[in-house]
Amino acid sequence: MDFSFIQLIFGTGLVLFGKRLFWIMICFAGFVFGLKTAQNIFDKQPLWFSIVIAVICAAAIVGIIRFLKNIAFGVGGFILGAYLVNAILQMLNLEFGTLQWVFIIIGGAVGAALMLTLFNWALIILSTTAGAMLITQTLPDDLSGAKIIFFGLVLLGLIAQTRKPNSQVSPKTIPGIDQNLTDKPV
Repeated sequence: MDFSFIQLIFGTGLVLFGKRLFWIMICFAGFVFGLKTAQNIFDKQPLWFSIVIAVICAAAIVGIIRFLKNIAFGVGGFILGAYLVNAILQMLNLEFGTLQWVFIIIGGAVGAALMLTLFNWALIILSTTAGAMLITQTLPDDLSGAKIIFFGLVLLGLIAQTRKPNSQVSPKTIPGIDQNLTDKPV
C-alpha cells in the first residue's frame, strides 16, 4: 500500500508546525521509524504486521516521553537524527555497506545532543528537515530537482517556524480589575 498521501500531509505539518506539534511529531517519528524498519526487516510479512510494529514503536516513544522526559527528548532526537541521515544517504544514492550504520548512529547521536542542549532550535531543525524529507520521498525518483525542493522546503520550514506573529493580541479587560496591575513585586 502506498502511504504517499499520508506522508505528504505529515511532512507538510512537520515543515510548517513541527515545533508547535511536538507530541505529534515525536509520535509520528516513532511510527515512521517502526514502519520503515519493519518493512526493511520483515519484507515478506503482510502490511498490517508493519503497521502493528509502527504503532507499538509510536506508543513506546510517547510512553517514554510522558515518564522520562529528558531521556525521551534524547531518544526522540536520536531517532530523528538517525532517520534523517539514513534518508539523506538514500537521497544522494550513497551506499557504504556496513559503514552506513556508523553514519546513521552518528546522525542519531548528533540529533540527541542537539535535542538535549538546544531544545527549541533542535526541534525546529529536526522537524523541518524530517518533514522536508517526508515530502521529497513522495516525489518521483527520476525528478532532477528533488534536492532543490528538499532544501527549499527546509528553508520554508525554518522561516515558518521561527517567525514572530505580526500582531499582538491585547488581553481582554475584566470589569472591576485594575488593568495596571503587574506580576512584578513592588
